[in-house]
Amino acid sequence: MEGITEINKEDYIDDCVKIVKELVVDEDFSEEIWHTLTAEIMDTCLFIGGDFGEENIRDITNQYITSNGIVRFKKAHGIR
Repeated sequence: MEGITEINKEDYIDDCVKIVKELVVDEDFSEEIWHTLTAEIMDTCLFIGGDFGEENIRDITNQYITSNGIVRFKKAHGIR
């Protein structure tokens, strides 16, 4: 996408997954789903002009929690 900086998520995914797991306490996802959710959160951070810094990941994760983003994510991925 033009205008969006491409940052290799693989360099940051493990640290970001830890943050997301710390905040999303009511779910018991498989590791694959945790990685998928975290990658989506990371993409959102980039889309709004941020990076994968802890504060950004925490902020977007909290927005997912408070604005039913987790519910939408689960529905989109067929998770009950």
